[in-house]
Amino acid sequence: MTTATRPTEDLASIYKAASEPIRLRILSMLTHGELCVCHLHSALDAPQPTVSRHLAILRHAGLVRARREGSWVHYALTDTAEQWLAPALVEWRADKALRKAFCNARSCS
Repeated sequence: MTTATRPTEDLASIYKAASEPIRLRILSMLTHGELCVCHLHSALDAPQPTVSRHLAILRHAGLVRARREGSWVHYALTDTAEQWLAPALVEWRADKALRKAFCNARSCS
């Protein structure tokens, strides 16, 4: 493999990871800031293992990063997500309903 094909493969990996509807919803929620995995699976109305699997795919593609705080894992967008998904992120950040949902899901219990 030549180094010229590497950026193309990276970009394909990014868009492939972002192509699933549930992953797009996760990314849209994270546009407003860091969220705990417990809030993501609650807001998505999906089982925690399912959400964790999708987060692992996003993490592997370099779109989200994880930070552990005690028993909680918090996720946030990476600079890669900001760079390659910028048009969608701008639109999601302007969405007042998403912003309200984010504000309601901020603290872990």
